[in-house]
Amino acid sequence: MTRLQALTENASLFEIVDYPTTPFLFTEHRHSLISISREIENCVMEIRTPVRVFAGFQKLSFFLPQLKRYREIAQKAESVWVFGVPDITPPDIPGIEYALLPHDHLLTQEWFLVVESAEYFSALVAKDLSGLELPQTERMFRGIWTFDPDLVNQVQRRLSHLVGLTPLDYDFDERDYGSQMHHVSRIANDLIQTLEKRNTQLIEAQQLHEQLVQMLVHDLRNPLSGIMGYVDLIERAVQRGGEDSEILEFIERARIGNAQLNILIENMLDLNRLQVGTFPVKKEVITLGPLFEAIQRQFLGMAQLHDNNLQVTLASPDLTVSADRNILTRILSNLLSNAIRHTRKGEVRLEAKRDQRRGCTQITVADTGEGISPTEVNRIFDPYYQGENRRTKGAAGLGLTFCKQAVEAQGGVIWVESEIGKGSAFHIRLPRI
Repeated sequence: MTRLQALTENASLFEIVDYPTTPFLFTEHRHSLISISREIENCVMEIRTPVRVFAGFQKLSFFLPQLKRYREIAQKAESVWVFGVPDITPPDIPGIEYALLPHDHLLTQEWFLVVESAEYFSALVAKDLSGLELPQTERMFRGIWTFDPDLVNQVQRRLSHLVGLTPLDYDFDERDYGSQMHHVSRIANDLIQTLEKRNTQLIEAQQLHEQLVQMLVHDLRNPLSGIMGYVDLIERAVQRGGEDSEILEFIERARIGNAQLNILIENMLDLNRLQVGTFPVKKEVITLGPLFEAIQRQFLGMAQLHDNNLQVTLASPDLTVSADRNILTRILSNLLSNAIRHTRKGEVRLEAKRDQRRGCTQITVADTGEGISPTEVNRIFDPYYQGENRRTKGAAGLGLTFCKQAVEAQGGVIWVESEIGKGSAFHIRLPRI
């Protein structure tokens, strides 16, 4: 039966390993700490001699994702002790014992993995600098990994004392230093490869960031330059006493440019919130007739500016969807703006019909424009994707990414059908109730 040991004596491991004079590796990168702990666990499963393992997870719920791995470790080890605040009922695993920590215990501020055997000995101790109230991915640690026998032994003795075990003590002659160096060298080589890989990823991320900034500047500059140009034309027309119709046309074109600029800015601001799940979705039953009429009025001028015919068709005047009104308006605005800009002297259609078989409503934004190549169709919703044709080339590619994530956040799906030279059709399927 699993043993539960409630700790009353308070103690810290970090005070032992902080700024040691013996060999150690210092890191504040959480990914490095995870990589080191994973490699230490791999070594435990390879060694032949009895090993004692102490693992501190701060909370026992943090231990749950590691159950499968620690079942294997427990089969190899002499004993395995898992330390943490009992925020869940500890799972009963043969060979694993639990040291239950009160919330104010010093070890709740530390994350550790300590291994002691004649063949391999290692201690990874990290101090939590941010606190348990933050998600694991956001917490910061100050970590030290050491393979010095004296330092590892000090840490092991303290933990053994806390749970009532007789501490392990090995003489120099009992230690297998050849095996120890083999394991330490392998971990070091794996860490170097991991760091090189991460360095390559960081360089690529920096290049992508610079590329993205350039694309965003490009995307914002076009409508902004258009707005300023039309303002200048309005000023000149007023000064020379131009016709009212001419001035109104310039005002309408400036208004369209402003609408495009607002869409771009809103996409940038909201896409991150959608990705992390903090974008508020307030679903309601929406009758599509009035919504489509308002959207048609909004984009009629832009369609005429590009010599396009804008058609709105509803299979039934009382057709409804269950969605967030503002988000749905934004989705359709993105799709219509794209369709109009990439169609010349053609037709753009906004349609909706019932999908009886699936019990939902299908909305379609279709055009007779330039179309999308088959190689792009499967990637067009990816963030920052730059395509081969004018529809996506040179743009930041955030509009369609926003549409996809916004549709999915409301329980819907979106897909595209397209053919080069014959146009595109973006389909959205949303629940009716």
